[in-house]
Amino acid sequence: MSFLNVQNLSKKYNGTSAPAVFDLSFTLERGEILSLLGESGCGKSTALRMIAGFETPDGGLIELEGNILNNEKKCLSAEKRGVGIVFQDAALFPHLTVFDNIAFGIKKQKAKLRKQRVEEMLALVGLSDFGERFPHQISGGQQQRVSIARALAPKPNLLLLDEPFSALDENLKNKLLEDVYKILHKAQVPSIFVTHSVHDALNTADRILILKDGHTQQLGSPHDVYFRPANEYVANFFGKTNILDAETISQGLLTCVGTIPYRHKLPLGEKLKIAVRPEDFLVKTEENCDGICSTVDRVRFCDSGCSELLINVKDQPGIQLCVQCQGDESICPKDNVHVEIVPEKVRILSGS
Repeated sequence: MSFLNVQNLSKKYNGTSAPAVFDLSFTLERGEILSLLGESGCGKSTALRMIAGFETPDGGLIELEGNILNNEKKCLSAEKRGVGIVFQDAALFPHLTVFDNIAFGIKKQKAKLRKQRVEEMLALVGLSDFGERFPHQISGGQQQRVSIARALAPKPNLLLLDEPFSALDENLKNKLLEDVYKILHKAQVPSIFVTHSVHDALNTADRILILKDGHTQQLGSPHDVYFRPANEYVANFFGKTNILDAETISQGLLTCVGTIPYRHKLPLGEKLKIAVRPEDFLVKTEENCDGICSTVDRVRFCDSGCSELLINVKDQPGIQLCVQCQGDESICPKDNVHVEIVPEKVRILSGS
């Protein structure tokens, strides 16, 4: 049995025509980090609030470690669920020290046990020497780590994080992402964090659930959702991608950049849409080489060290591709290049 089991969870607010969350289902194992990812208003925070017990679902099941938190007959209150929560704002008490902030949720424990637990949490988040400081005396990233320590101190069965990194600058956020990943895996507490940032989800989550208008679009590992998107929405959500029309022929897939060998059997004459990432093209500058000849419209240098080319495909008016090549190649606008798609990188999109 999975540690957390969410099945067919739905919620519709009064005065709205569409549900905020519809038929949401997923499981979570001990120590696993799941990201609920999507644009503003997609339903991810509503889903988190239902799991936390702040919102009552219209239907569905929430089961944690074999205990039912919510079903058609029962809805356990938030304080009885054993769930820890970290918000976007660290929300520390300014008049309490770091030590006392972490101890706040376990103040009913005996003093010796409480002190021991706080010291454990300070060590876990790498702040053993900061217990006597006040929130204004530590950085934003350190405050967020204190917030996580405070949420973990009562030994919750599940940790929920609602946009925990969005208020931090990029450099600080990247460092904290790595810290939080290590903290959560060391604590072995299953965690769900809500974010609209693709970067945060890809760098922190073990699995990602993408929501759009309250509906699940895809659930999978970071590798799966990036390289094997389920549909056009997911393909475009995870950065730049090329959505191309294709038709199945005996040799493979016929596209605007030639025929792509495809190892899976498909009915002949079927019209499809495929997704190809910019990095999944071969770009050649020599004359008389394989690939469709195209003209470079624009060259942009990427922070990854590659050049990003916008190219106009020959004899295909209105079709422009975004492709990447190594940054040290001297390709300029108006140059002719030959492009091929790496066959094994092609993803056929569902619903095409």
